[in-house]
Amino acid sequence: MPKRFVVVTTKNAMRWFIHVLLSAALMPFFIALLSGCDTSSLLGNSNTSAPTVTTVVPSAGKVGSTFTIQGSGFGTTMGDMGFQNPVDQSKIPAEADVWTDSVIVGKVPFVPGSNVANVTTKIGFSTSDGRVPASLPAFTVTTQ
Repeated sequence: MPKRFVVVTTKNAMRWFIHVLLSAALMPFFIALLSGCDTSSLLGNSNTSAPTVTTVVPSAGKVGSTFTIQGSGFGTTMGDMGFQNPVDQSKIPAEADVWTDSVIVGKVPFVPGSNVANVTTKIGFSTSDGRVPASLPAFTVTTQ
């Protein structure tokens, strides 16, 4: 059987080197892109400032009613939102109907005690890249 040899030329070696270099440098970007992650931080466009809440309208409402958080830096991809449980300080998930960089519209979840008295708690949220506001807005869940 004849033996086969691979001829390595300077031109082929340089192509291989560039291919490996680019593959290693761009691999995190392609992995993030294919997995649906935000690639802005990989491209140097990361917004690391905390989101800012300017208003919550209304500041009180019953279970199932809607509220609107206005501000900036929320991101255009839906993050995570919830109310603070007044009993044990855990998170009570809240549903967001609308999520833009400046407006979040959500529904008031059941908060323990709100079926017998008005309960003032805080609304918490985090952006899709994990940023949280510096201060959490207060909200009163009413009985009616």
